[in-house]
Amino acid sequence: MVVILLSLHQNIVSLNEGGTKLPYFFDMLTDSIRQQIAAFLAEHHPDVFIVEMDMNQGNRTSLSLLIDNDNGIRLEQITAVAKSLGPWLDESEIFDYDHGLEISSPGATEPLRIWRQYPKNIGRELLIKTTEGKEILGLLEEVSEANVNVRLRQNKKPVKGRPIKYEEELLEIPFENIIQASVHIK
Repeated sequence: MVVILLSLHQNIVSLNEGGTKLPYFFDMLTDSIRQQIAAFLAEHHPDVFIVEMDMNQGNRTSLSLLIDNDNGIRLEQITAVAKSLGPWLDESEIFDYDHGLEISSPGATEPLRIWRQYPKNIGRELLIKTTEGKEILGLLEEVSEANVNVRLRQNKKPVKGRPIKYEEELLEIPFENIIQASVHIK
């Protein structure tokens, strides 16, 4: 995972320094800020999207963004977003008080959080936890708006002296049945 801390108003705020989540009534404010940042990214960095955004409050408010793109984000892109987003946040007066900004990318083992992360992982092995309590390990073959298609590979009953044979099955899993999915790294 790549992490860049950008200091706004000369303050770097770490989320691990005792910051607490803002109360529930800030949800609407957070949604508004997310929409404004998403619009900024669409205009200035159209290949970059927000995976997750958190606002935490300790001594100062800290905005934490997890960003990605359809081909896997690079350090140069994160740096470019940080260099343009920080000043824009100051100029737009979204925050009229001291705040910190943390921008990072999803780590290789982080769960897939939004639909847009799935297509770039076609051809990779996913570990999927479902609402039925199953854990499914399979090769991601196709992604639609409603489902993922995963190819399962299971050992057939071994026969002594013969090579191991595999049985393959294509399984369609609706997104609504996925609790968590992550790329399986061997």
